[in-house]
Amino acid sequence: MNYEEARSLFYEIVDGLLDVINKTEYLGKYFYHSPIGYEDLWFSLSFDYDQKGTLKKDEVYRIAIFENQIYYHFCKGEKPVPMSQKEVFEGLYLVDGFFPDTRTIIRDLPEKKF
Repeated sequence: MNYEEARSLFYEIVDGLLDVINKTEYLGKYFYHSPIGYEDLWFSLSFDYDQKGTLKKDEVYRIAIFENQIYYHFCKGEKPVPMSQKEVFEGLYLVDGFFPDTRTIIRDLPEKKF
């Protein structure tokens, strides 16, 4: 996916998740405050996790929200190196250059909607 498509899909998913969490009363007991917002999420969406080589240069490899920032990882070549779930949860993906063949753009949240 290109940047605009991936960003739109990501926000559709994340905003939908936040909407469900905030409107479902019994879920409130699992969070220390309400309503839940971007700053409360640690969420990642990968577009070629299994490294099937379907992504091209400048397409989005992964988008992630962590510590009230959003991370866009773009392919610089054909096949970025995938990570294990353990590495994702340890936050190693936040280090630019962790993927040998990606570039990262980091923005503070909330981003301006398009």
